[in-house]
Amino acid sequence: MKPPFPVEVGLFGKPTLIHNVETLFNIAKVSEGKYKPFRFYTVCGKVKKPGVYFLPEHLTAEKLLEVTGNTPKFNYFAQIGGGASGIVINREQAKTHPVNGAGSLEIYPSDIEPRKMLLKWFKFYAEQSCGKCTPCREGSYQLYELVKNNKKEIPWEQINEIVDVMGKTSFCALGKSVMMPVHSYRMNVLHQ
Repeated sequence: MKPPFPVEVGLFGKPTLIHNVETLFNIAKVSEGKYKPFRFYTVCGKVKKPGVYFLPEHLTAEKLLEVTGNTPKFNYFAQIGGGASGIVINREQAKTHPVNGAGSLEIYPSDIEPRKMLLKWFKFYAEQSCGKCTPCREGSYQLYELVKNNKKEIPWEQINEIVDVMGKTSFCALGKSVMMPVHSYRMNVLHQ
């Protein structure tokens, strides 16, 4: 449970630093005197050359697609930072929006059915919730069931109420993060 945070009281009750592989890779490069401001990017979704790329930091989504040979020839939108929890941007925003966070960029065709997107995200949240806190446990389950059982229209008002409650009251970052894709998808792609 947090607090305390791992840097205060972590493994064996001692201060513990938590790093990802990319951080450890960069530390090794610094110690060897070979560090360059590059980072790992993952490009996936409806692209020709999905994969992990090691490229300069701070690339925009459009530039990342360009340098990896993945620029779609169709109208698209993208999700940055994670396949379920990242911000959703439209093609115009891809020109200026950096691929930050986890360095993940997932491409979707603009004509994908919104219900399909929501089911993908909500299924992930329902399956990944640890069940410890009620907002995330019940909210993620309710979101998935709500969209799964409403085949004719998307109940946006109910979805917004649930994701807002989850975002404000969930115990950890998983439940809090559901607001980002839902709100940004609706605002940047669906314009509703």
